[in-house]
Amino acid sequence: MKRVEYSINEIQYNLKKNIKSMIVVFAFIFLTGSCVGIVKNMNYGQQEFTLDDTIVETVDFSSFTEDERYYYNAFSELKNKYNALNAYALYLRQVDMSNESSNKLALFIDDLSQFKQANFDKLAGFYTYNTPIICDDMPKAEEFIKYNIGQNERKIAASDKSIERLNNHSFSKIFIQSSEAKELEKIQSAENEKEFWERQLNMIHSANLNEIEKINENMDQLLQNAEWELNGLVSLFNKFIIDIEEQEQYDIVYNKYLLKSYLTVAGVTGELSEEDIMNNRRNSAVIYAKSIAGLDMAKERVFSFLTFFMLFGVTVAFLYGFFYKVKK
Repeated sequence: MKRVEYSINEIQYNLKKNIKSMIVVFAFIFLTGSCVGIVKNMNYGQQEFTLDDTIVETVDFSSFTEDERYYYNAFSELKNKYNALNAYALYLRQVDMSNESSNKLALFIDDLSQFKQANFDKLAGFYTYNTPIICDDMPKAEEFIKYNIGQNERKIAASDKSIERLNNHSFSKIFIQSSEAKELEKIQSAENEKEFWERQLNMIHSANLNEIEKINENMDQLLQNAEWELNGLVSLFNKFIIDIEEQEQYDIVYNKYLLKSYLTVAGVTGELSEEDIMNNRRNSAVIYAKSIAGLDMAKERVFSFLTFFMLFGVTVAFLYGFFYKVKK
């Protein structure tokens, strides 16, 4: 094999004599990269998403059947809607927006916090403590409550079995601790739910119908106030999203798996199953900035081509200058 050796003096001499050629090599490569970038820019089209619906729907309790499930469904709808708005707000805080949009978001978060303190917490406390239920058909009401007690007992048993399986297999300690913590969290949530239904069962057995109706009237008033306030926040949020689409040029992408993670961040644990989330399109809109989504823009592609060919041109030019021998 033939060896080619260069001394420092030879490299310095080549570099000195090849300066003009190096400039030509660099200019040729850089201009080629510029042409490629321009052509790519002209032919590039941002991927388009087919969107189902880009707004959050308002709450409408009048669409619910007023039977033994009414207050449970109404409270769940209100809670999920509030948690979804809170999750979107938490997400948007991570998005790079203009000062104007950031200020609007801060005001919306303040309004959401005031709603929680003035309406949601009061409603949640009343619902949890007084366990309102419509008892027009007492056997059906009792059957509904017992069904939910059984559901939570099955959840607890399933989590206990999962913990037992974890301890009977040779998983890593970190995996066992993490998985066990999740199962214990599910157990605690199911136990709280079970306790709620048991108190409700005791209430319909011990209280008279007049007392139950009075509790229900108070619950109706709280729901009405919360519905009106929350729908105002939903309208404000939808207007904010329109402003983002127009001013920030962000896409709204439906990503239900991201929604699940943000609902978890918002504090919804054990109260909304994965199946519920995947099937609930009303709460599935996640605001997804192009930069975070990994979606590049045409201008960014041009700069990336220019940067690459500039560095490539510098490298090739210096290699040419170092090692191309010039006759002395």
